[in-house]
Amino acid sequence: RNTPRGSGGVKPPVDASHMPLVSVIMPVHQAEAFLHEGIASVQAQTLADWELCAVEDGSTDDSWAVLQRLAAADPRIRPQRMAVRGGPGPARNAALAMARGRYMAFLDADDLWHPQKLKRQVGWMQARGHVLTATAFARAPMAGPAGPGIGVPALITRDQMLKTNLIANSSVVYDRAAFGLRAMPAIPRRQDYALWLELLAAHDGHGLSEVLVTIRERAGSVSSAKVRGAPAAWGFYRRHLGLSRPAATAAFAHYLWRGLWRRAAPGAARHLGYVHPAFPPGTLTLD
Repeated sequence: RNTPRGSGGVKPPVDASHMPLVSVIMPVHQAEAFLHEGIASVQAQTLADWELCAVEDGSTDDSWAVLQRLAAADPRIRPQRMAVRGGPGPARNAALAMARGRYMAFLDADDLWHPQKLKRQVGWMQARGHVLTATAFARAPMAGPAGPGIGVPALITRDQMLKTNLIANSSVVYDRAAFGLRAMPAIPRRQDYALWLELLAAHDGHGLSEVLVTIRERAGSVSSAKVRGAPAAWGFYRRHLGLSRPAATAAFAHYLWRGLWRRAAPGAARHLGYVHPAFPPGTLTLD
């Protein structure tokens, strides 16, 4: 069995002057129960030239202690703690401010990466000159098997993304050589979606439809989340994006309709074309 680097209690050597290829951006909140699994999925990457910028954000459990313990065993893990609770957007921005890598990769503390995730995705970006990419993913309960893969279109445009968010945060990588270091907008919700739209205004994105990420769902109804989030979604279109009422209405209708189908009835959503095909890791030709 392969043991993730740093898990055996011996610190691997690290060159403080080395600029890693990839910076992994991770907000941490109330993550004690699963943080070690998320970080282990980074340590298991076959592309090992990374740093993990992990920012603990006002947890009341032992998330900070777990993060410090893992960082002590692997100096590629760079922990930081927010002075006050800020939410996932400010925590991600604090992690981005620490980042030294060229490629910014995002991973939520409760999600998992396939071991080939960075090698496949970043290698593909380098070979093709892509600057903003996302991969397919699968959803899973915190304890249980993952469901069918959810793919991404080969070309991801801003117009498509206005209708519905096609990508999972934990699957995204962007190239700071193309965009600079771009932080998430200072808005209460949907900061990641807002950032993807900003980046897509400059460059189209590209999708790698291999299932390289597992999005783990915490307790609660996933289908009702769309309904609960509807007022925030409407405000996002109108206030943050500044869309006209007709344009916001069209975008909001797409968001709600497609999102409910994808979450509540994924089989039917596939039949309707609302879910793109997804493939096992390593099965697509990338060069």
